[in-house]
Amino acid sequence: MATAVSFPLPPGAPVVNSAIAQCPTGFSTITELTIQLQTPLTSGNYNLLVNPGSDANTFKDVCGNDLVTGFSIPFTVTATPPPIIQSVTFDQCHLDKLVVNFDKPVSCASITAAGSELNISPGVWPVSSITYNCISSLYTTQITMNLVNPLPAGNFNVVVGNGTDGNTLSDTCSSFMPVGYTKAFTTTAPPAPIFDSVQFDNCNATALKVFYSHPILCSSISPNGSDFTITGPSAVNITSATTDVTCTASGYTHWVLLQLQSPISLAGNYVLHNGIGMDGNGIIDTCNAKQNINETFAINILGKPSAIFNSQVNWGCAKDTILLSHPGGNGVNSWIWNFSDGQTASGQNVSMVFPVDSPSITVQLTVNNGFCSDTKSVVITLGNVFNAAFTASTGDTICINTPVNFIDASTGTLTNYLWNFGDLTQFNGQNPPTHIYSVSNIYNVQLIVTDNHGCRDTASKLMHVDASALIDFTGLKPQYCTDKTVTLKRVISRNITSYVWNNGDGKTFTNEVDVNFSYPNEGVYTITLSGVDKYCGPATVSKTVPVYSIPRVNLGSDTVLCFDNRLLIGVQPQPNYTYLWNTGETTSQIYSWAFFNREYSLFVDNHGCRGYDAIYVKVLPFCLIKVPNAFTPNSDGLNDQLKALNSDLAKDFSFKVYNRMGQLVFTTNNPLKGWDGNFKGNPQSAGTYVWYLSYIDPWNGKPVKEKGTSILIR
Repeated sequence: MATAVSFPLPPGAPVVNSAIAQCPTGFSTITELTIQLQTPLTSGNYNLLVNPGSDANTFKDVCGNDLVTGFSIPFTVTATPPPIIQSVTFDQCHLDKLVVNFDKPVSCASITAAGSELNISPGVWPVSSITYNCISSLYTTQITMNLVNPLPAGNFNVVVGNGTDGNTLSDTCSSFMPVGYTKAFTTTAPPAPIFDSVQFDNCNATALKVFYSHPILCSSISPNGSDFTITGPSAVNITSATTDVTCTASGYTHWVLLQLQSPISLAGNYVLHNGIGMDGNGIIDTCNAKQNINETFAINILGKPSAIFNSQVNWGCAKDTILLSHPGGNGVNSWIWNFSDGQTASGQNVSMVFPVDSPSITVQLTVNNGFCSDTKSVVITLGNVFNAAFTASTGDTICINTPVNFIDASTGTLTNYLWNFGDLTQFNGQNPPTHIYSVSNIYNVQLIVTDNHGCRDTASKLMHVDASALIDFTGLKPQYCTDKTVTLKRVISRNITSYVWNNGDGKTFTNEVDVNFSYPNEGVYTITLSGVDKYCGPATVSKTVPVYSIPRVNLGSDTVLCFDNRLLIGVQPQPNYTYLWNTGETTSQIYSWAFFNREYSLFVDNHGCRGYDAIYVKVLPFCLIKVPNAFTPNSDGLNDQLKALNSDLAKDFSFKVYNRMGQLVFTTNNPLKGWDGNFKGNPQSAGTYVWYLSYIDPWNGKPVKEKGTSILIR
């Protein structure tokens, strides 16, 4: 069994507290042994000797073999470097506390409670206590030295010596810092408080809020504000100084609010000063550093700007230009112009253009200096519009030689009038005399006016000067017949818009461009077209025309004559009529020829109006009416019908045919018709047929009745 006595460690006689072997679970053998010493070994060369333990043997292996007594295992313990001070840090406001930082863990066991191992040089700076935090109750990397008095600004050293425990500070490997080890450091005085910024209302500076670079003691501030003064273009009186709520809770503040007796009204550069107040001290910060009484802070007071501006109108003929300017000042850096017509502009000086017919323009300017603004509005009267205009007393269309007055109707402030009448004449003045145009034409009349700004405008009017009214019609022929239509077309000047036709025979037509009519009776007629010209008054044209009637010519019905007889045919003669027969004769009546059939025609002329008629005269070779005794209805053109011959002129004519059985097969009252041998559409058989004939003789007027027979031959 291994015990502590089994392992001497020469040289020396280090005390072995114990030898610890950890047998793995389930095994009775080991491969490792831990020897716990009473004190750590110093650096050097050592031998671990193996001796029999209290069990009278050394080690046995698994085979029961003993390790040889006195077996030596040599080893070396190397030395570690002692800790050094890496840095010394401090708070400028608390130079009675120094924080010593080591480069590696320091054994807490080597540190005395009073920190007697550490001192400050040069000078005597007693250490009241030290504080540190032992990690796992074994070591620390930082020690805070609490001094009785704070260090001034300067160069110092932390000096390491033996403490009351007889040694310096060691690391966890018992490597002690050498006596006399020093670490230099330099202390600096805390910065004095300075002005950081100042807030105020540039538009109405009734108070200033003064901010500091770091907190200041509330107790160093005089409530009446006597620690501060303000100089500048105008006198400024401070009535009080107040702080934020941290003064109640913590005793310090970041800012001071200075109340002024009255607002700073005059713009300019002002200076904020600090000094010794009525409390006997100046401004002190939380590190007891005092503000330098020579420190100042520049303040630029812009003041409330004024938007009052200047304006000038440059009058134009079509457009007016308004020039606008602002004097600036009080730090104004923004100009916004608004106009009542909706336009906008920006800039210190602007020019805007408006139509001359704008009665007025409201201009509003808003200025701003980045803090405050002002607005002003001004109404600028324009309304210099002018127009040339005139009227004519007669309208724009007149008849020649009609007096016309031209009347000025221009508007605006006018200084000159020039009239051009278009006929190479002029008049200078507002009211020209009556003007007369003696030549028909279109004249361009102008009125040129000039206003009080030298601008000109021209009004023009075309004057239509018409000649006397023209009214006429076309299409009238030298004469007409009563059977012809008269067609006429009106020809009028453009200003005749209403007119009436009168044909002289009781017919009128109103506003008809073309008229058509006829005359039923012969005569001389006067056709009149009357109208009214809008500018030249009534106008009339009349024309006469002869109308001749169409001669009435009636030669009677066609007739029949006996051979060697003649007939007087024609019409009663009329004055101024002329006659022409187709026989070449030119009298109103002639005799017909009695030897052959003929048509006689007559043209009667009345000044070119012609009448016509014709008559056919048939001359019979025999005037005895008789019925033939036979006929052959075979359609050869010869004797195809049974009829009374030479009976053309017979009156009350009747002709009837019967067959042998007494049946009536044909009857007619027309002396020119005969029987064709058919009865009810059927050809009748050849044979003898009985006929009855009755009529009034056309030559002696006596009635005649006859009976006879005729043979139908097929």
